[in-house]
Amino acid sequence: MDRYVTGCSCSTSSNFVIADNTSARGYYSWASSYTIADNFFQSAVGASSENDMYFATGKFLFLDNSVVSQNPNLNGACCYKANFKSYYSTTIADLLNYCSIHWTFYAEGYDQNPNSTQCYPNYYDAADNPFTYFPSLINSSERYSQNFRDYTNLYSDIRAGKLLAVSYVKGLGIHSEHPNYSTLTAGEIISQDVINAITASNTYRKNTVIFLLPDESGGFYDHVSPPP
Repeated sequence: MDRYVTGCSCSTSSNFVIADNTSARGYYSWASSYTIADNFFQSAVGASSENDMYFATGKFLFLDNSVVSQNPNLNGACCYKANFKSYYSTTIADLLNYCSIHWTFYAEGYDQNPNSTQCYPNYYDAADNPFTYFPSLINSSERYSQNFRDYTNLYSDIRAGKLLAVSYVKGLGIHSEHPNYSTLTAGEIISQDVINAITASNTYRKNTVIFLLPDESGGFYDHVSPPP
């Protein structure tokens, strides 16, 4: 993408890596065996949480990582100062609920109970779970335990044939491929684990579609200008 590294003030050379089929073997293999999205562009030149909001609602809600969700499972794990806030926009999860399509967000480390000194990227951070910013999704005790579960439950649910219609899966920061505290390999491993579990399942391997979606601008780049 034009000016990807130098296009904004927060960009550095660590934001971009050239990975061949040796250092990103999994992604090359999946792209060859399945398909890769063309013309993929980051919603905002900003941080993870800002782009998570675009994923959840399709629009801008706040800048960078300046707001933390008022999630009851936050457990004091954030080691930075931010504003606690809730939002009331309609999310893709609300639309699923409206259509009676059941879903679960599996977050790695969700069942941890970290204290204020045990921080992201090694421990769960509710700020990285976009749906927890919305009271319509977290204030329903009937749905809460179904909609928000620990990543380890994904595998037991697959084995038991209990996956809901839509599953979101998100790893810890150390598995996010984020510059400075993760690697491509770490992200590939957790993606491969999920893919292996689905393809090994007699229940799900023939009727499941898997999307690998970066919350920022990961993936293979087209050297073209982004749309206006």
